[in-house]
Amino acid sequence: MKKFVLSALTVACLFALTTGLRADDGAIVAHVDQEFVAAGKTLPPGTYRFAPDFPGSRFVTIHRMDGDSTVFVLSMIFDGAAPERAHLTLQRVEGVSYLSEIATPFGVYTLAPPRALAKFAKVKERDALSSSGTN
Repeated sequence: MKKFVLSALTVACLFALTTGLRADDGAIVAHVDQEFVAAGKTLPPGTYRFAPDFPGSRFVTIHRMDGDSTVFVLSMIFDGAAPERAHLTLQRVEGVSYLSEIATPFGVYTLAPPRALAKFAKVKERDALSSSGTN
């Protein structure tokens, strides 16, 4: 009987420790109320879980909690300094929202700008040069 109680107590303690570790995995849950693009994939509005693979990793998994979409993202830049608050940054270019930054308790993940943004910047630069005139 003592072995059974000791075993049950050990399992309960391990479960409590595991639950505590899972709670601090650096993930954030956010509701995104508009369609957005992440890693070249268009994701519908919904509730998403943004989870870094592990502290210091540049990989983030984006999982739609109210659906079946999952995207793996490699961040261009990772800043390991914890932000004041977790947040997402969406950048809108020509009517399309692109996920550009994920701030988690582990740090800030900056994603590569979409090709559309680079193309848009070149067009703006060309227009600015042509409108300045010549001497």
